[in-house]
Amino acid sequence: MRFRLEATLKLDQPLFSMNTTVTASIAYRLTEVSTGAVVYDQTLVTQGTVSYFDMNDGPDRMKYANWRAVSADLRQLVQALYALPDR
Repeated sequence: MRFRLEATLKLDQPLFSMNTTVTASIAYRLTEVSTGAVVYDQTLVTQGTVSYFDMNDGPDRMKYANWRAVSADLRQLVQALYALPDR
């Protein structure tokens, strides 16, 4: 294994809302295993929203808002990692 990726997730969820917006904050740290060098260390913050008209069941709205927020965060991570210089 050449690299180790650690991630810490924090979700900011509303208690109740018609249009559910969740904010995902994920702290990523990518470390080169052989040297211990930190290659990437960032916290990315993204949001996911599901409206009442998309889904009227509250728990499902929250679940999909969570999914959208985390998915957006992962897309940003992949873009950031591709932008890193070759090692």
